[in-house]
Amino acid sequence: MTISLPGVLLGSQQPRVRNSPAYRFTSGPDAVAIYETTGMRLDQWQKFSLDDHCAENPDGSWVTIESAEEVGRQNGKGEIINALILLHLFVLGTRTVIYSAHEFKTAKETYVKISSLIKNTPALDAKVSHYYNSNENTSIELKNGQRLRFLTRSKDGGRGFTGDVIIFDEAFNITQSALSAILPTLSSKPNPHIYFFSSAGKASHESDVLRELKARGEKGDDSLVWRSFSADPEADTDDRQALAQANPGLGLRITERFVAVERKNMTEAEFRRERLGIWEEAGGAGSVISAESWAACLDSEAIMPDGKRVFGIAVSPDREWSSVGVAGVRPDGSSYVELVKHGEGTDWLLPFLVHLDDTQKPECFVVDQAGPAATMLAGFIASGLAVRVTDTTAYKAACAQFVDAVKYQKIVHRGQQPLTDAAFGVKEHRVGDSWVYARRDSGVIVAPLEAVTLAVWALTPEPAKKEFFMMNLNDFV
Repeated sequence: MTISLPGVLLGSQQPRVRNSPAYRFTSGPDAVAIYETTGMRLDQWQKFSLDDHCAENPDGSWVTIESAEEVGRQNGKGEIINALILLHLFVLGTRTVIYSAHEFKTAKETYVKISSLIKNTPALDAKVSHYYNSNENTSIELKNGQRLRFLTRSKDGGRGFTGDVIIFDEAFNITQSALSAILPTLSSKPNPHIYFFSSAGKASHESDVLRELKARGEKGDDSLVWRSFSADPEADTDDRQALAQANPGLGLRITERFVAVERKNMTEAEFRRERLGIWEEAGGAGSVISAESWAACLDSEAIMPDGKRVFGIAVSPDREWSSVGVAGVRPDGSSYVELVKHGEGTDWLLPFLVHLDDTQKPECFVVDQAGPAATMLAGFIASGLAVRVTDTTAYKAACAQFVDAVKYQKIVHRGQQPLTDAAFGVKEHRVGDSWVYARRDSGVIVAPLEAVTLAVWALTPEPAKKEFFMMNLNDFV
């Protein structure tokens, strides 16, 4: 329940959605106690959270192997994570704890925070053998051999490490491949535990893992703890009670005054996800392609037409994903588009393109010269690929051309998920009086859409050089 004080609205200390199997025993108070030996203090909601996440059976096994907390940024979920780490290292004697973040900087920040807490608490610091802080090894090792490792997620991140406990931070961005790489490290452990912490999810497939946890939690799955601090999805964006329901740190760590600044500077969709905990919807506010238009272009039986074909190449700004798309002209004049490959990283890209060039004999490959893939242009050209590039003007035209083609059903696609995610979520980035796809701020990986957009643009032959002459009225007499 939300508590009101004169002039101050305090956040709810209980989540709007709470699924927690019944329990009699919990290590939650032990987590609070060890954390507070460092001189830190926890809010009431954080203590409730630790009770649920640390629920135990009479034999000491965890009531659930999986537990998840969904709460907005800056509310204090990081302190819950720190308390859990200290509990496992210094109270429960857990052999290996793995902390996993999507971004390297988040993993480093958490390492700095937890190592500072330990170093500034002599009784805990005395039990540490080594603090390792390098790009290759970020970890803390105790004298008895216990370890805390900090990993970033990737297709192979986590392979080679065995752990008893995994803490997934930024869980709105866990791909199935990353989860598949890390989860087997727990398979042989007698009492494993997996914790998920996150703000609300996105429309893209990066949030599929969190989306499944949410669905299970809301259905009352008794094998999972699910706690969600969020407003009702139908709530008005400016409803103060909805704000309090979604932010347990309101009035304690977050002020309404600062929230007002966020409201003015964020899009409504961003504000609802980040501050109200309302999930981003496919084709939601701000998307330049409507879900209805994209659905109208779907033909799951369509195939690549004979004749001219062009491949587009795109890379995400963080270089974690690369996409290759193809386009061809159908007999009715519409453009068939297909996502040929969408894979993690960039190392596979050049060999794959060379293979396509040998086997498909495309008209050309297309890259935006101002995009992330442009750094690989020299390698493409050196390998003998016929490459066509877009400048800013051409890229703006390509984006507008594709969106118009979707609107008027001049595009045909087969409903591939990464491409559909990009089409539903892509937003515009203003460039003067025009716009291009927002690669960084769309909330989805835009590369699949960019790849097919470039391919469609290049189906049109390069404009021939034209000569222009001044003429006068006498020329027409």
